Amino acid sequence: MTVFRSVSFIVEWENAKLSELDRAKGMLNAISRQASELGIPDGEKHEIIILFDSDDITETELRKFVVEALHPDADLDLRFEDGGAREYYDQKNYGATLARRDWLVFIDSDVIPEESWLRDLAVARRNSNAALIGGETYVTQTTMLDRALAAFWFFPRRYEGSGTYTTDRFFANNFIIERQTFIDNPFPESTLVRGQCWLLAKRMLAQGQTIEICRSARVEHPAPNGGLHFFKRALIAGHDNWVMDLELEAADAQHVTMKPLGRLRFDLRTAFRSIVEKDEALKLDFVGRSVARLLAVTYYGLSAMGQMTAPIVPRRFRSLFRV
Repeated sequence: MTVFRSVSFIVEWENAKLSELDRAKGMLNAISRQASELGIPDGEKHEIIILFDSDDITETELRKFVVEALHPDADLDLRFEDGGAREYYDQKNYGATLARRDWLVFIDSDVIPEESWLRDLAVARRNSNAALIGGETYVTQTTMLDRALAAFWFFPRRYEGSGTYTTDRFFANNFIIERQTFIDNPFPESTLVRGQCWLLAKRMLAQGQTIEICRSARVEHPAPNGGLHFFKRALIAGHDNWVMDLELEAADAQHVTMKPLGRLRFDLRTAFRSIVEKDEALKLDFVGRSVARLLAVTYYGLSAMGQMTAPIVPRRFRSLFRV
């Protein structure tokens, strides 16, 4: 039996507030079962660190939910840490400082790993010199609306594959990294709401480090949970486009800022091309393709509005539409 190091799972509870709790239950069951199947040295245990805000949920309530969700065969250290008002990336940074294992596995509370996700990440980590190994992320495809969103949203389509490939970015919702490497390279401070993973990747690459994605380590990500979540997610995407332009302008004198309407045209061309490319894989008919185009126009139209509005009252904007 192949023996791996024990790992610390860092789980933020921020996304669990935005999605259905059944997804968090599925994630916990999957990682605890896969952890129990991953051979580690005698006397060691994996640990799961849940980062939560006690103003939103008590530790007693959360512990009851988590314990009931874990796989019956799981034998691991379970820890609950009050992260206070820390937000998504800050929770991950805080969790890393508390971890007691040499390997960190970051997993979001709203994604569901496929079979062998953990083993494939661990194998890729052991066989590679890359500083960070990420998994693949795809949007759930349960309903026609899910598939229509998946046709143009920024996550790639789900496809079978194996091995790893080098990249200049990764998704923060599932990856493995050595603890000290992450302590030396935490998610950077930024006014971005979602996007610090891109900034971290950029910084690590500038240091000469390598990032890889393991094709077979796949997780399913939910579509926005209802119209309000979709609305907020789109507006915040526009806010982050504005902030990203500021970040890049400060770091690169050659960077050309893309104005909201220019970005809208670019995003829609990209979205419509993606809908055509993903059509067969997602099994979209004429109605599905039409819905996908309508959703794309709505999403990126709202994003353009967010990019125009956010600079006027940025703090208020982030507090109103944070996701």
